[in-house]
Amino acid sequence: MSTPIQQVVAKLDLPVHERLDGFFTGDFQNLFHGFGSELGETRAYETGDDVRRIDWNVTARLQKPHIRQTIADTTMTAWLVVDQSPRLRFGTADYLKSDIVLAACAAFSLLISNSGNNLGVLFARGENTKILPPKNSTKHAAEVVRQLHDFQATDGIGITDLAAQLTVLQSVCRQKSLVILISDFLVSSGWQKQLSALRKQHEIIAVQICDERDFVLPNVGTAVFQDPATGNQVEIATQQASVRESFAQAALQRQAELERFFTKNRLDHLQLSTTQDWFSDLLAFLKRRTVRKQARR
Repeated sequence: MSTPIQQVVAKLDLPVHERLDGFFTGDFQNLFHGFGSELGETRAYETGDDVRRIDWNVTARLQKPHIRQTIADTTMTAWLVVDQSPRLRFGTADYLKSDIVLAACAAFSLLISNSGNNLGVLFARGENTKILPPKNSTKHAAEVVRQLHDFQATDGIGITDLAAQLTVLQSVCRQKSLVILISDFLVSSGWQKQLSALRKQHEIIAVQICDERDFVLPNVGTAVFQDPATGNQVEIATQQASVRESFAQAALQRQAELERFFTKNRLDHLQLSTTQDWFSDLLAFLKRRTVRKQARR
């Protein structure tokens, strides 16, 4: 029998929603674990084991090195921080950025709820914030996906202040959690300080939603561009090669700075594009994360 969130995913007009079926198979059930642990059984030391886990009392008694294994706390809390600015209702390929946001949120909600973990959500909607407190149920995860789908960001709702939204999250997210931040990060600077502060206590996954036009300005003559958050307009002569080159250089510099920040702060960075197979990119990211997590145990 399908779970509530499976039923919602099947009914909603998600981009290639059928590809999310792979997340119901259990392949990634063990990807998200709690952060705590308790002492478990001992076993004989093997080459490559962490010497810090040697139980010296048992070693002395048995006259052979033994280590103390740990039992992971399998319950954790995860927060989705979702940028729902009208800026994301943009795309020049098969999907809008907002479509990829919805698909990514549905996928992570499936993984988290199917693993029996608590899921909380902070919707960043321009100048407004909506919070769904953490709950451990597939019905709750289904409601998260439904609300993401039903909300239509309207023009003029204001610029998303990501720094302010992260400050709100820090005030409500008290225990060590997994924070999944989903945005195109084409926002005013200042959020980096708040995210760095969150990283000291929480594990962070930064999901960057991209479109080709974030990096390349097409030659369409003189065109008027409008900021959907504020309604402000600007006229740009895209037929001028110098204008297009300046745009591309600024975009590359912005991306390089973003990636340096993620690397410096040891944040997991997943880039999903409207012009690429978002599902394959997500799957590859999850597999890399799984391998890395297993290597740390």
